[in-house]
Amino acid sequence: MLLGLVFITVVKVAGFLLLMRFMLQLAGADVSQPLVHATYKSTAITDIFSRILPPLADKRFNLAAVVLGFLLTLVYIAGRGALGHIPVFTNLNLILMASFTFLAAILSFCKLLIFVSIILSWVIMLSQNQSSHLFVIMQMAEPILAPFRQLLNRLLPQLGPIDLSPILAYFAITICQKILAQMLMNSLV
Repeated sequence: MLLGLVFITVVKVAGFLLLMRFMLQLAGADVSQPLVHATYKSTAITDIFSRILPPLADKRFNLAAVVLGFLLTLVYIAGRGALGHIPVFTNLNLILMASFTFLAAILSFCKLLIFVSIILSWVIMLSQNQSSHLFVIMQMAEPILAPFRQLLNRLLPQLGPIDLSPILAYFAITICQKILAQMLMNSLV
């Protein structure tokens, strides 16, 4: 029981750090920032794997972090199966389950970033606090929000200081999660 709890906690924290590393690199965050530097140091294994799987798109899309995240998800599902928390899958079902679980984790992380960026935008506005940590978190959400902001700018007139892109992005990700869950249910039946 305790071993299972430790295993799940370690794997989830490692997965969270890998997703943070991926989003920080995608956002082009400044490595000299303390939060960014700590995340990069704690996920230094991606630098080793980056020699095999080099980053794409001007070194912003960290392919090594994505592959390591997927492998970590495979270990997580296989480990939970070995500990008796979930049924043991065949090889093909394990890969399918890991793929869907990994995509679901990415989507959940993106929703969390959007939610936190909404809250932080209000905190920054009301407190006039320009903390570097707050800026880094807002910067991580920008690659998610930018396409929705561009779409809204083409479709709607300017709404002044009101930004609807987080709402649209949140709903789009929620729809993707529902579709992904349905696909998972259909693939395992």
